[in-house]
Amino acid sequence: MPAATPDAPPLQIWVAAQTDARHYRKMASLYRTRKAASFRAEVRAFGYMEMPDKLRIAVRAGVGTPDVVQIDQVFFSLYLGDDI
Repeated sequence: MPAATPDAPPLQIWVAAQTDARHYRKMASLYRTRKAASFRAEVRAFGYMEMPDKLRIAVRAGVGTPDVVQIDQVFFSLYLGDDI
């Protein structure tokens, strides 16, 4: 993986719980320390039911989607079978 450039926007990561957000932030910090000092990640935690709704709206609108998303398997059907 190429190193992040200083002017690159932060990697957008959406998760469904504050506990998971803390883990992802720690992992981003570890990656920044060991691999790429210019790496930045913005981790946002939403509620378990709120996050899939926000993701679906962003996907349908075509703007504001995260680079990485943690989604529970129960919500996969929201994103399958449509023209999105």
